[in-house]
Amino acid sequence: DNALSSAQEAGELGTFTIRLGAGAWQVSDTLRAILGLPREQALSLGMMWSLVHDDDRKPLKAFFQDDVLARHQVFDREYRVRRFGDGKLLWVHALGKLQLDDDGVPTHIRGTVQDISRRKFAEEALWLANQVFEHTSEGIVVLNRNVRIVASNPAFSAITGYSAEE
Repeated sequence: DNALSSAQEAGELGTFTIRLGAGAWQVSDTLRAILGLPREQALSLGMMWSLVHDDDRKPLKAFFQDDVLARHQVFDREYRVRRFGDGKLLWVHALGKLQLDDDGVPTHIRGTVQDISRRKFAEEALWLANQVFEHTSEGIVVLNRNVRIVASNPAFSAITGYSAEE
């Protein structure tokens, strides 16, 4: 258990259980730390939804109701949350599996939540850099270690007359 807790901390990966009938939300210590939830903070399904970013809450609830609960699909989503207390924006990846009783009625969901903020913010920075590369009026070429062109932007093609493929 200690090795598992250490691995969860290192991977910024916490676990959860949602008991559907009771509306209860249980989380591991690692997930409490990720979400900034004090140990004494009471948890419920409503509390969980309150942490989801306003823009992501409605589509996430629809997916939860329509796909996970109604169609018994795996809960597999990336979305934004606001940490409890300080309101810091985080990106998380939640992965959960619905558990059914003997009659096929959903009873609870068990899964993991991982903080993927660093990756998402790096992707955003890369996207912004690509937008500058693609839309600037300056010709840009990218060379590898062997001084071979590996990329050029549309402005370079317009200025030189060479296509990116050439």
